[in-house]
Amino acid sequence: MQRKNIIQGTSGRTANEKLTESGMAESMDSETDRGREIRIRKMEPADIPSVASLEMDIFSEPWSETGFADALAQRENLFLTAFRPDGGVIGYCGLYTAGDEGEITQVAVAENCRRQGTAAALLAELLGRARACGIKQIFLEVRISNEAAIRLYETYGFETCGVRRGFYRRPTEDALLMRCSVCTQEDRNEKRRSCLL
Repeated sequence: MQRKNIIQGTSGRTANEKLTESGMAESMDSETDRGREIRIRKMEPADIPSVASLEMDIFSEPWSETGFADALAQRENLFLTAFRPDGGVIGYCGLYTAGDEGEITQVAVAENCRRQGTAAALLAELLGRARACGIKQIFLEVRISNEAAIRLYETYGFETCGVRRGFYRRPTEDALLMRCSVCTQEDRNEKRRSCLL
């Protein structure tokens, strides 16, 4: 597997993220009433079949159920699932961490649930949890032509820090490498203090 939106490396994957990124761009109106109905929690093993099914609908090179199970089995990873009140999975996102850095694996939203704040809510929750864990910075990759997604990432503090030539396939396209500082020195000092209490 290769990661979708992050630094390519071991266990990473590259995929056509147009649908996911469109969902993210369309979710900028996250203050709608429908957006407030979203519930987000850590992904659980029971979520995997629904998440993998959604993954197959969205990405040209989807993760398998085994891939998600393997990712969840690693305690340092953080995967979140978004639900509607009826309990149906409508989105998910993932973060691999190593030391004080993180890499977003994917942010995906069901096509019929876009423009409702789901992707923005997932991203905000992911960044908040990463900050609480002492992560200093997070990286991701995004198709260079996906201006709407880039704007959404910028809304959450991501800045372009490089280009990966020919990173995406189906179609082949360059990726912008983006980085976000999520945990300041003050945040880290506060976390240390709270751990000592």
